[in-house]
Amino acid sequence: MKNHFLLILLFLYSIIGGSQTYERYCKTQYDDVVYDAFQISNEEAVFVLNYGEYPDNYSSLLYKMDINTGNIIDSVVLFNDTNFTYQGISKILLTDSNLLTIFGICENIATNDKQIFIAKYDISLEHIMDTIVGDNEVDEWFFDVIYSSDGLFVLSGMEETGVLLLEERSILGELIRKETFTEGGTFASTLYEDFVNNKYHLFRYWDTYHSFYIINKGDLSVDTILEYPIGLLPTNAVKGTGSDYYYVAGRKLVLGEPEKDNLSYIKVNLDGDIINVWEFFTDSLEYYTLNSFAVNGDYIFIAGAAPCTWSAPLEFYPEQRWISSTSLIWKGT
Repeated sequence: MKNHFLLILLFLYSIIGGSQTYERYCKTQYDDVVYDAFQISNEEAVFVLNYGEYPDNYSSLLYKMDINTGNIIDSVVLFNDTNFTYQGISKILLTDSNLLTIFGICENIATNDKQIFIAKYDISLEHIMDTIVGDNEVDEWFFDVIYSSDGLFVLSGMEETGVLLLEERSILGELIRKETFTEGGTFASTLYEDFVNNKYHLFRYWDTYHSFYIINKGDLSVDTILEYPIGLLPTNAVKGTGSDYYYVAGRKLVLGEPEKDNLSYIKVNLDGDIINVWEFFTDSLEYYTLNSFAVNGDYIFIAGAAPCTWSAPLEFYPEQRWISSTSLIWKGT
């Protein structure tokens, strides 16, 4: 078993004439993974760090960093309910000028039911509220969350393997609508809102047909089923610098080389057509990437973790992870 792991994060801000990144190294005796980050100003960014003992008993830390110096300014523990264990994926969204909303998965210790944990903090990391929502009898394992043009949280994920999930929730986490899809794919990983045409684009992960849905927002029905490049495992979608396209990033499996993954992203127009594909070779390493893709001005930032070891798809070996930062920067096209 390997005893090292580099998690590559982006600590970035725009300056006149270009962009800049900073490095910060952190290590504990626990199993540390940063799942999401959000830049709140030209001086500060916030990060969610999940830590604990694999595969459960996790806690989550929200911390703020000065991106001019790399120094940690403040931090708070997000989850401490003794009736639940905190698990895995988290997402940070800025829902107004000074309100951070953080999403995580938690599991009821008594029933093993997976539910959604929502916490709200202001940008000074002052606690405002937190709540646990979701069906008490059906697992709601979300992967992606967006804040829609309608002022709703939209979540993608799964109820169980092969049952894809799409939910709309109010600003307080109350369920507005829910739809499930069963045609292929392990779960719904990546979500993009086309507010111009009133559609959602929903990407399926580990899908035999490497496909994604264009969904009508009016009734959540499937409008069109399209395909993305074979081998791509989509994890993150961001708006492009133009209004008629967006980007989707993730890992790209190298066919015939099971120990090698590349970082990759694609450019997609609002009709679902693949405009271009980029793939970055990693010298026979396995990479892992989650919410680590961004567009800042004329630059695209993509980052991943290497080397990444797996005991099964979507599952890390129990091992310490050293958190560092670096950048892979390409001109946006």
